[in-house]
Amino acid sequence: MSEGPEIKEAGMTDKRKKISSGQKGLSSILDRGLLRSLAGEAYFKRGLKYFDQGRVLVLNEFDGNVSAIVSGSEDYAVRLRAKNGQLEYLCSCPLGVEGEFCKHCVAAGLEFLAGNKDGAKTTSEDTAGKVREYLSGLEKSQLVEMIMEQAGNDLQFQKRLELKLAVGPDGKVDVQLFKSFIQGVARDLELDDSPGASACYRKLDNIIGLLEGAVENNGGPEIIELAEYFLEEMENAMLSFDCTDDNMFEIMDRLEDVYYEACEKNRPDTVELAERLHRLGRGSLHGLFMDPDERYADLLGEKGLEALRKLEQGAEHEAEVPATEEQTKPKVIPLRGRPPEK
Repeated sequence: MSEGPEIKEAGMTDKRKKISSGQKGLSSILDRGLLRSLAGEAYFKRGLKYFDQGRVLVLNEFDGNVSAIVSGSEDYAVRLRAKNGQLEYLCSCPLGVEGEFCKHCVAAGLEFLAGNKDGAKTTSEDTAGKVREYLSGLEKSQLVEMIMEQAGNDLQFQKRLELKLAVGPDGKVDVQLFKSFIQGVARDLELDDSPGASACYRKLDNIIGLLEGAVENNGGPEIIELAEYFLEEMENAMLSFDCTDDNMFEIMDRLEDVYYEACEKNRPDTVELAERLHRLGRGSLHGLFMDPDERYADLLGEKGLEALRKLEQGAEHEAEVPATEEQTKPKVIPLRGRPPEK
């Protein structure tokens, strides 16, 4: 198929459906029953209608990844792939951004199945094998030159490479480089009027993915610092827009999980951990770190739990003390970079 029309960039949220850890290729796990199960009867019927109407304008498969352009009220980008025994799917339509398996995903899946009847191997699969074989025969320096050339032509690819630098081959994390990426995506969120329809979530997903990998590879206490910094930056960014998007809350949940797992791996001082959790919980405007004494009980131990209780009691007492006139006096908070008027 020839290349389709230009696709408007949109945020895509992926959802994963567990199939079978023993199966690998997309053709081995995808069938009509799975499409119907993921989409539900109503969306499956709409996707079937789109497929019958020939609305799948482009469908390409390369190295097990399927990408398609499906025509609806506008042209939407769909991706399907099998990874680690799971089906991953993405669509740039409004429902797809919310993580739903939409009619466009159904239509793309049916188009893929129509081209893979009887387990036939597609031309694109053959091509992927040939490309892999060709690349395997190149010298390291040739591969480096090809990658650098691609990075020069593709800003998104370049940023992905730069992000990889934040975690060295030895698993050591570059804290300052990580923080610069976090600051960048937080700034993008603050400036974007509709973050749910932007590329911000993909950037966030990439950064969190690296942090998750660093934790799995026994990253040090710097992961705790980074996760804490990340959470605070995202909280501040969320103040600048209507943060009712489920994607944002899913990201914050993942960050909380990274923080807990980093604490579990590194076992910080229990009193220090109690102070950190108390500060994070009190400073959160979005309900983060609620009831830390339950989730972190094993990590805090008796000493940490006692310290946390004292901090919470102190906060309750502080809240009961009437505010003074000076404390209730309105304060002028200047815009970033602009001094307050006198």
